Amino acid sequence: MGGGFGSKLSLNIHTIIAARLAKLADLPVRLSLTRKEQSYCVGNRPATLQTIKGGVKKDGTITALHYKSFNNGGVGGGGSNATPLWDIYQCPNCYAEDISVYTNTNASRPMRAPGHPQGTFSLEAMMDELAEKINMDPLELRMKNYTTKNRGGTGVPYSSKGLDKCYKLGAERIGWNRRNKKAGEGSGPVKRGIGMATQIWGGSGGPGTQLDFRLLRDGTVEIRCGTQDLGT
Repeated sequence: MGGGFGSKLSLNIHTIIAARLAKLADLPVRLSLTRKEQSYCVGNRPATLQTIKGGVKKDGTITALHYKSFNNGGVGGGGSNATPLWDIYQCPNCYAEDISVYTNTNASRPMRAPGHPQGTFSLEAMMDELAEKINMDPLELRMKNYTTKNRGGTGVPYSSKGLDKCYKLGAERIGWNRRNKKAGEGSGPVKRGIGMATQIWGGSGGPGTQLDFRLLRDGTVEIRCGTQDLGT
């Protein structure tokens, strides 16, 4: 059935047409968009122009983060990119500016989480630059500022996380201790590099699948369920 996220997140006119045709014909109706229609009809991954600044002590403690993003929302609203900024690392001072720019293009849609990939890309690139500035291992910098609470360590505790265990296991599996201490190190034209990054996506915190159960007078049972397998 495909995923229920990203380009399928909002209702489209062609979705309504397919549903009405199915009702009128009393038969299943299949709708298949061409590649061109897919680009025009179901929204675009929002483009962004981002600026990010960070303050860090010599021991690796992050002191401040400032993030500014202009999001191309098309005829709709642009997605927020700032969530990774204040939810991944411990930071007492976070300031984020998310600005939607309306343009004569199709509306933006979430792709692989609304705005998170864009925000993560700039944040993690900056984390590597901060590590280089203070001559610290990029993984060590992230572990130094690890938090078990959201909002930069000032908010609600995560019900479960385990990211620190993932860091350690991932580093062990890919041989992190063998990486070049400085970018571009090594002799010869072919270089080898090992990198890492962190991503976050919060769960909705809602209940699981729910259904209505009715026991009818004739002894039969009627069960109604409005959810389905998303295929992801």
